[in-house]
Amino acid sequence: MTEQHPPQQARRDYLDIFTVLITLHCVWVLSLALFPTQDGPVHLYLASIFKDLLHHTSTVYSQYYLVRHYLPPYSVQYYLLAAAIQAIPAIFAEKLFICLILISFAYGFRYLATGIGEGGALFSLFGLCLLLNWPLSMGFENYVFSLTLAFWALGLWTRFRSGPGLGKRIAFVLIVFMMTLTHPVPVAIVLGFVALDLGVRAVSRRGRDKGTTGPSYAARNILTFLAASSALLYIAAFTEKQRSAENLRDTIHPGAELRSFYGTLEGIRFFYMSGGRGYDWPAHVYLFALYALLGIAAVVALSRFRGSTDASPTWRVAFVLFLVAMPFVPMDMNGSHMFATRLVLLVWLAAFAAASGARLLPDRAELACATLAIATSLGILWFAHREVSREAHRIAEIAVAPASGDELGDDAAKPAAPEPPENKLGLLLPGLEHHQRPAYDYNVDAFVWAGVHFFRMHSDVLLNTPWTDIPILPVNATPALGLAGFEPATIEFYYELRDKIEQGDPESLRLLSRADFILFTTSGQPVDDAAVGVILRAKPDSQWSCTRNTSWSTLCLRDAKRD
Repeated sequence: MTEQHPPQQARRDYLDIFTVLITLHCVWVLSLALFPTQDGPVHLYLASIFKDLLHHTSTVYSQYYLVRHYLPPYSVQYYLLAAAIQAIPAIFAEKLFICLILISFAYGFRYLATGIGEGGALFSLFGLCLLLNWPLSMGFENYVFSLTLAFWALGLWTRFRSGPGLGKRIAFVLIVFMMTLTHPVPVAIVLGFVALDLGVRAVSRRGRDKGTTGPSYAARNILTFLAASSALLYIAAFTEKQRSAENLRDTIHPGAELRSFYGTLEGIRFFYMSGGRGYDWPAHVYLFALYALLGIAAVVALSRFRGSTDASPTWRVAFVLFLVAMPFVPMDMNGSHMFATRLVLLVWLAAFAAASGARLLPDRAELACATLAIATSLGILWFAHREVSREAHRIAEIAVAPASGDELGDDAAKPAAPEPPENKLGLLLPGLEHHQRPAYDYNVDAFVWAGVHFFRMHSDVLLNTPWTDIPILPVNATPALGLAGFEPATIEFYYELRDKIEQGDPESLRLLSRADFILFTTSGQPVDDAAVGVILRAKPDSQWSCTRNTSWSTLCLRDAKRD
């Protein structure tokens, strides 16, 4: 009698539903009035300036800005945006760039996960739940885009490290160099993982008569790693060594870093409700679902379901290292704030990658995991639509010029705004006193730099342009902008500039005296007229005409009488 064997479980690739989910995300992004982020408006403004500087166009920008470097570590985003806004509106160009990030994130992580093991198709669905993430909502678009390139690079590494693969090796090195011009942190992540992988594989070969790769492949892997590592030399040229050393010295207080890290774990959520409007059950379900996915991936990665491929052991080690080491990463690094917080995403990604090395799960368990991932992805998209679409519409009051006299907000009785200043010098200041600033409802304040859209639309010069001190950006300020006497934090955190003006700081008053107009903004609340008056009275010999510009901003124009 012939022995009967149970039929082998068919391997699901989930590609159709995977593509549908990505398409839904991109359709949603393109449907928004704009994609609201905290830092995005400044990058879009600087990209517009960068475009004019590249063309040597004689504009108002030429006097106040210059190209610091043509190929600094942040240049890819600026070149892509500068090229796009020559043909399409800047707001739409940014939305297309966001879609590019989402597509590269999704398919890049799937490419990596399927290269690790049999569970890659399933756990790439888990990765879709991170498409909308905290770094992206903060406007760290270059960082997230570079991270997506890291997926492609590591996917290549997983495939060629056990064979010759000359073409893949060359592509790996080229991607690492492209990442170098996008954002340097994911470069360090890729090279750190490859170094770890080389070490894990070297240790695993001990005690065996024959390794999984021959000596020639090991030598080629090391040479490939060294070739890619040469990118660090370029990054080092843009590193502010003194500032970075000060940041690293902060780690001598690991307890504080530990508390700070675990206090910001919720930062992984995209535009989530922080409780400012009371208990919000979808926000708590959102967080629970993300932790559930992390827990499932961790159990699968570290349990008996571990895979037969030799890629997953390194990812399991990487996942554990992230959990242990992440709390000790400095919160600021090389002039970048919230450095550690943006890395929290890696804990989830490492867990999903490690679980991808698992053999096929039991059929019911796999279907349950896939259903949870799909439901979570759709739920996050619904949650984002509920919260972000409303904020995008409000910010669009200032960022998208109406085609006619139609109002952009819900306020049909909005007073007529004065003729907007063109090619003028202006300041962006908070329309509330520091102590009046309310707690924002979200973990990201997309209104912080939203007023910069006004400056970009009207080709105005933002006198308090932030980040001109950061060497990894391609655009720098000329002495004519007048920021040499300010600490970078005073310009970046403009409540400090407002405080200095109120206190009668001579340098701040000189900056105020040069402004043709001031745009006062808030985090979505009405501007306080008394708070505006405090600033305007700081220069009593100047006359101003003020009009509410939007529901959350007031525009004050200097009259003909000058200082």
